[in-house]
Amino acid sequence: MEEHSLIKELKDGDNDGFRYVYEKYKEKLFSYVFYKIKNKSEAEDLVQEIFTKLYKNIGLYDENQSTFYNFLLSNANQVIAEYSRKNISREQRAEKVHLDYDIASDDKVFAVYDKFEGEYNIEE
Repeated sequence: MEEHSLIKELKDGDNDGFRYVYEKYKEKLFSYVFYKIKNKSEAEDLVQEIFTKLYKNIGLYDENQSTFYNFLLSNANQVIAEYSRKNISREQRAEKVHLDYDIASDDKVFAVYDKFEGEYNIEE
């Protein structure tokens, strides 16, 4: 099927066109997502989310800006990033910085910088 006519079908809400895209790209997307997150079950769920996002966002696709596969990967990367933000542990997202001294006592004090929230928290 020619990509231009396929895109038109998708934008018109054609379920057969969407089914065709799903069958054509599901394995490639699964491999891509699994490579990124290393969890089979979660990768399967994320592939479903990617196709849901694609269905909702197909109207935003502009053939003059990129290929359809790149648009699909862009949606995939957004879903993966959202998943990663939600599932990264506090230890992975925090970086301890030792402060030189504590004015109030002789205890060692650390500032923990949260990379996602962009803030420091003081802890002993």
